[in-house]
Amino acid sequence: MATTEMVSFGLRRRMRARSQVPPIPEMVFPGSEGRPFPLLADLVLGYGRGAPAPRVLYLGDSSVFRVAHQDVDQRPLGQMVQDAAGGPGALVWSAGSAHQPELWQHVVPLFEGRLEQRPKILLLPVNLRAFSTQWTGNPLWALQAEQAALQAWQPADMVGPIPRVVGDHKLFAGYDRRSAGVRDLGRLGELRRLASSRPAESAGQAAAQARLGRLLRWHYGERLLPSHPRLRALAGLCARAAALGIQVVAYATPLNVHAAQRICGDELIGRIRANLAVVQGQLPASAAFVDLHALLPETAFFHVNLATEHMADAGRHTLAARIVPLIDGGNQ
Repeated sequence: MATTEMVSFGLRRRMRARSQVPPIPEMVFPGSEGRPFPLLADLVLGYGRGAPAPRVLYLGDSSVFRVAHQDVDQRPLGQMVQDAAGGPGALVWSAGSAHQPELWQHVVPLFEGRLEQRPKILLLPVNLRAFSTQWTGNPLWALQAEQAALQAWQPADMVGPIPRVVGDHKLFAGYDRRSAGVRDLGRLGELRRLASSRPAESAGQAAAQARLGRLLRWHYGERLLPSHPRLRALAGLCARAAALGIQVVAYATPLNVHAAQRICGDELIGRIRANLAVVQGQLPASAAFVDLHALLPETAFFHVNLATEHMADAGRHTLAARIVPLIDGGNQ
């Protein structure tokens, strides 16, 4: 029979063990930092007036606007595509962190009368990470205020700012208890802690490789089902755009597949390909889809062991060169 002292000792030992686990740093999603909501402002400026509207609307996530500090060419991908396509009069681009189809589905209805003009082509990246538990269900990236702003906007309205979201422990409590949805990866809180930390140099290369492997599997290793809400949103916006005479051109965002192959092997590569096949199978025939997920070598990203889709300037140049012909007429 355990004595009070034994129970107290065991409790103190568990509390000490918990205190040695580093807390997950608080994260802040900045909103629009007091400025008008950029996506809505870009739409109103480009398509809310009587002048000829830009032919192409390019919506994107962080892969479309992030640049590396070491880049010689500091233009984001959106700017590169715009420059090659003929400038602001030919293409409007608007991108934000964690933007994805559940947000973009609220853009298309604006062209049903609330905006005076509409594009002929809607260009969209399809980022497989957007369908993962790393992104889906993350309360910091729910974009609730952004979606509400698009749904509520009327032509007489000013475009207001988007408030910031503070990602404290309370906000993430439910999310962190969920399973990652990939075999042997554990709970989402463990993975958030892993993503926010860096292995000590003394831990060696093996620890760094193990960390990268877990992150890659978290980002791209979950089986994508046709019923996924974001996939349904993507298919729905494609169909609604087609009814308005807007051609959707979608491309699979380049992934660091060389690192994925090197660290995780054929199983992860097979899952990526299978998930992209699910995406393509759910899109209506009216939408053009081009698979560019394996376009780039690992040297084309911010660094060779990157577990996200952020491209260095060489990678952005290569991708832009593939995108522009898609919106100029062909599907090559």
